[in-house]
Amino acid sequence: MPIIFRYDMPTTSFDNSPSEEMHITIRENHHLIYWFKNEVDPMRVFTWIVRSIVGVMVLICLIMISLAPQQVVTHFNGAGLADAFGPRWWLIVLPLLTVILAEFCIRKARQKRRKQGMLQVPTLTGFEGQCIAVLVSFNVMLWVMLQSEIQSLLVGGIVGLL
Repeated sequence: MPIIFRYDMPTTSFDNSPSEEMHITIRENHHLIYWFKNEVDPMRVFTWIVRSIVGVMVLICLIMISLAPQQVVTHFNGAGLADAFGPRWWLIVLPLLTVILAEFCIRKARQKRRKQGMLQVPTLTGFEGQCIAVLVSFNVMLWVMLQSEIQSLLVGGIVGLL
């Protein structure tokens, strides 16, 4: 996208001392982009967002795994009945797959930015937004699965004791 208009202006802080330089750019598609000279790397921000989403999910999964009974359901048949059981550490497989998916998204987003020459564009690209949406929805599904797994086994165990 060629630049139609660019204006560089110095900004001042509250004590009227010069601070960083602000760039205003209007690109061909009429998107107005503001950014500061000393800005953070957009890929670093995206990586931080993705890894924090995954980190919170892994932390929640570890807490849920510690609450789970010794034996959990690892597979349900078509009728919704449990037909396979395993140790509770099998529950770590899904968070591990999420970590692998997140690292794949980070690598692919970095490659796309380099290929398109958008390394310094200060906004999230469409692909990066899609990656974040996929990870958030995957985390919600994982949370629901772990909740139902642990709740059904805990409630079943309590009812079985009565």
